[in-house]
Amino acid sequence: ESLPARMDRPDPPAEQDDDPILPEPGIIAQFPAMTDAELRHAMDRFWRNGGYVYDTLRDRTYYAELDRLIGDYVGRCPQEVVVDLCCGTGRLGGLVTEARDVIGIDISTVALAAARDRHAGQPAFRFAAMDAAGLALPGGCADRVMFIDAIEHVRDPAATLAETARILWDDTASGLKSGLLFGGERAGLETTDIALTQGITTI
Repeated sequence: ESLPARMDRPDPPAEQDDDPILPEPGIIAQFPAMTDAELRHAMDRFWRNGGYVYDTLRDRTYYAELDRLIGDYVGRCPQEVVVDLCCGTGRLGGLVTEARDVIGIDISTVALAAARDRHAGQPAFRFAAMDAAGLALPGGCADRVMFIDAIEHVRDPAATLAETARILWDDTASGLKSGLLFGGERAGLETTDIALTQGITTI
């Protein structure tokens, strides 16, 4: 079954190399002033320029340990539907085991192409370009929603959290690092109600 697409507006034309939206790889400037289309364009350029690069031993060790902790926290997801918001190239979705569906959502079609390549031959994984604040997914469709290390990449965090609550089959949440993993029933940490406009619970 194909996923619906909300990203129906074309990206702006490619800019010159000195485009102020992305003056150098890994840095996105003028974020608060961007339109939705400009943000999509900036994120596409970010991923074309290599995306996140972990050059140092410290960075590689840090993210390897972070992935291990996230994998332990998420645990097994037997026959569950897991939505990975702002999935990028699908790195964190790969930590999910035994799920029936892992649906990766991102605004960058460049990142999604890399995610499809990463998970080629894994039929549980599907990917679609959507705005996290306006998901073309039915209410109550997800057992869990991963939203990890990505809140700085959305223009409307409150709307994104509201969408997360809408697509979850229940309305509990647990915080994880600077992002969130929702679907508190199976979480090993204390669950709290989602406070959409009163900040974010972090661990």
